[in-house]
Amino acid sequence: VDYRIAYAARSQYNQNQQFLAFIDEGIDLFIINLVDRLAAATIVEKAATLSLPIIFINREPIEDAMKNYDRAFYVGADPEQQGEEQARLVSKIFGPPDALNPQFDKNGDGQIQMIILKGEVGHQDAEQRTSKLRDWLNEHQYPYELFETIVADWDRETAKEWMKRLHQNYGDQIELIISNNDDMALGAIDFYLEQGIFQRYPDATVFQQPIVILGVDGTQKGITAINEGLLAGTVKNDAKIQSE
Repeated sequence: VDYRIAYAARSQYNQNQQFLAFIDEGIDLFIINLVDRLAAATIVEKAATLSLPIIFINREPIEDAMKNYDRAFYVGADPEQQGEEQARLVSKIFGPPDALNPQFDKNGDGQIQMIILKGEVGHQDAEQRTSKLRDWLNEHQYPYELFETIVADWDRETAKEWMKRLHQNYGDQIELIISNNDDMALGAIDFYLEQGIFQRYPDATVFQQPIVILGVDGTQKGITAINEGLLAGTVKNDAKIQSE
């Protein structure tokens, strides 16, 4: 396999131009992480005129964009299942809703005070992971107080910067941080490590941090953070299986 990689810098115009340039190079197959999921129709239409196979990943195109071309595909995880699995991790860590674990319900008020770090407004994975998490907690009668939902664009450094303000506003009232991906969760951990609020526990077998942080993806960095007792848990997003 001979392949090229292009980064569109979050510009759909750039991505469209890259796509056309690669067609001129004679590329046989496209795997595209769309900047704007609404832009898929134009790309699919061009691919169809040349009978080029195209696989979209990460941002799912609207269904109408692909329905008339049988060589256009989307590969992604099930974001609702991921949100539900995050909620199940909350249940496992905090215990039953009417008897929350006092180690993590620090103020003993019978509620979970939480922050949500959201990947991106309008991104189907971010929206569905977040909504399903809350739906599951509500359905199972978990009492929680959502301080804020912060959009950190899937980015570790952005999440770290947001945590500075959130810590100023809420301090040790925060009991749970739910992140739409591991990178933003690690950004929150970076802040708490710098403040001396979190400590590394190599080969940790019991989670001892004062704030529960959960991610999604199961990246190698996320797994390392779990092994160091920094990240309470993550939901695997299996890139290898998606590739297959």
